[in-house]
Amino acid sequence: MKLELISDYSCPFCYLAEVRIQKVLKDLHANIQVKHICYQLDPKAPSFTLKSSYEVFAQKYGVDIESAKAQMKPLEKQAEDMGVKINYAKIQSTSTLLAHEFAKAYEAQTKDSSVHIKLYQAYFELGYNLGGLFTGLGISS
Repeated sequence: MKLELISDYSCPFCYLAEVRIQKVLKDLHANIQVKHICYQLDPKAPSFTLKSSYEVFAQKYGVDIESAKAQMKPLEKQAEDMGVKINYAKIQSTSTLLAHEFAKAYEAQTKDSSVHIKLYQAYFELGYNLGGLFTGLGISS
């Protein structure tokens, strides 16, 4: 059986879905091939920004910073309940194009699909800029 996931490393719903899918596959000892298909939520996102994720969200949706923070809280709680972390205070809302290219090349060369969850963790937990170089992720050689 084959499962295709269309996702972006900056999408919290995609991150939580990836965590759930990996758990189900592990619990069921399922032999299901998972193919990751990249999709950029914001192809015009900059490769670098000084704006916080709250500022980016507020500007994008026309709300104030406090409203942006309040709207992000339920996802932080949902992630926490699943045993992972979404740290909006650290997130850098940048382009994910290089991350998708890196993951595709890395997985093709190593056949190691754990690169995807590591990129989600780097973005959501550690606040890595996925528009830049991939050092210190524990996945580059």
